[in-house]
Amino acid sequence: MRNYSIRYDYVLPIQSKLPFSLAYPFANLTSLRAAKKDPMALNAAHQAEKTLDNPNFNPQAFIKAYCQMVEYDRLDSFMMPRLTTPRNIQSLIQVSGIEKVNKLKRAGRKIILTSGHFGRFWMNGPILRLNNHTVSTLTRDGGDENTHQLHPAEFRYRKMKLDNIQKVLGGPFLVEGGNIKPLYHALKEHIVVLLFDVPYADLSVVKTVQVNFLNQKIHVPIGLYRIALKSKAAVVPYFAVAGKRGRVHIEYADIYEAKDYSAEDFMQAMATLLEQQILKNPSQWWLWSSLPDMQVKK
Repeated sequence: MRNYSIRYDYVLPIQSKLPFSLAYPFANLTSLRAAKKDPMALNAAHQAEKTLDNPNFNPQAFIKAYCQMVEYDRLDSFMMPRLTTPRNIQSLIQVSGIEKVNKLKRAGRKIILTSGHFGRFWMNGPILRLNNHTVSTLTRDGGDENTHQLHPAEFRYRKMKLDNIQKVLGGPFLVEGGNIKPLYHALKEHIVVLLFDVPYADLSVVKTVQVNFLNQKIHVPIGLYRIALKSKAAVVPYFAVAGKRGRVHIEYADIYEAKDYSAEDFMQAMATLLEQQILKNPSQWWLWSSLPDMQVKK
């Protein structure tokens, strides 16, 4: 197996030097090649068609949009070092509801932002830094060992991606499965981002509740609820909605206080918000292929 990748080692680095108005349309063109054979996109389309039960569902249109989203996300990873100035950020990212986050921060509140693996969710980072916030997060990637046996170029890309995102976010990245105490310490200084639609092959390693999601029951971990409840942090869901020519709209939803809910009701509220976004933009949810792993077995 060769140690390099034409896409990661040559094409994307060159694209990232182009003006945004050229780089993202070019990424759209390169995504068309992936749309013909990407197994992840094909599987996602199969799961979406089966789950949504929509007679107007168009698998080819879904695959095309899904691959475009994935390719834009890859390009975002290389673009992150450029997304540090107001002009560059605002040329790619629109935002609504950020004033809720700013107000909470001014009031001295601890803040958790949460989302699903929906759209280009990391584009939330440049907007937060533009508003003078530093951000910490949990990740399943990380470390210097290729524990998932990825292609060497893919492994280098993921490491580069995390490095670039962390430089923009400004706070520590914590690897999932480690000591949870640093996360509580991070909440004292930084906003923390936690994604909740994470499947686990072994449910014995994490506490979950069952919620309604896309006309079925799924397991969702309650770590988000527990951390928010214990730390008394306000929770603000957000979603990255696709725009045209590489643009993205970051939308911050209402503020949730964990103390007002049971674990099941809180996670149901989060799942319902994500479902609403998925139904509007099915091709923007990364985890269609993992949906069977989340489902409650009958």
